[in-house]
Amino acid sequence: MRTKKLEDTKFLAYSMKQIAEKYGFELFSVDLVAAFNESPYRQCRPKSIIFFTKNTDEQLIAFLSFWHGTWHPLSNPTKYKVYFNATRPDFTKRQAAKFAQELNYLTDAKAASLRPQDFIAAEDWQRMAEA
Repeated sequence: MRTKKLEDTKFLAYSMKQIAEKYGFELFSVDLVAAFNESPYRQCRPKSIIFFTKNTDEQLIAFLSFWHGTWHPLSNPTKYKVYFNATRPDFTKRQAAKFAQELNYLTDAKAASLRPQDFIAAEDWQRMAEA
């Protein structure tokens, strides 16, 4: 059951940050439009919530974002060398499924459900540990 609290973007950003930290990811919430326009409102309500992980070159890469009520996974993880099996061997298939499930719980029922395969490349998924 969705509550009014889940419609509050500050609550949403805070909750997603807790989930990101639980699974060892970094998260930033920003209003990209206001930041680029140097708006005085840029600190008010985050519009984009962005999840980061390190790639095989130790660079932080945005692998998943949530804005305007919709998930936007990185379209080509292999291009950016995001291989969870190599950089995060502790992040198993089961954990990836729980991560997606916890994020889906926070989002509006109108948003398409997030699946681990949305942000993990097929060949990476095959190499990830089960448990």
